[in-house]
Amino acid sequence: MKNTYIVKTTDLLVIPDVENAPAGAKRWDITYNIHIREKRTPKDKIGYVSFKEPPSLGAVTMYLFIEPEYRNRGFGRSVL
Repeated sequence: MKNTYIVKTTDLLVIPDVENAPAGAKRWDITYNIHIREKRTPKDKIGYVSFKEPPSLGAVTMYLFIEPEYRNRGFGRSVL
């Protein structure tokens, strides 16, 4: 898997954490780091998103964590 962003908003970049992923990991096995976007590059890591398991019947359980100092600013909503 390439080390590129998966989601890009005007404020955020969501990037797979391939350095800490197990060998042969599929996209559902990887944690994705959420970074503040500064121009085209990631700046501060403000949280992460991961999945419980692959999709089943078109639905997936997603875990989303935003660091406390960055909460209530709409970042979680942007990722969703």
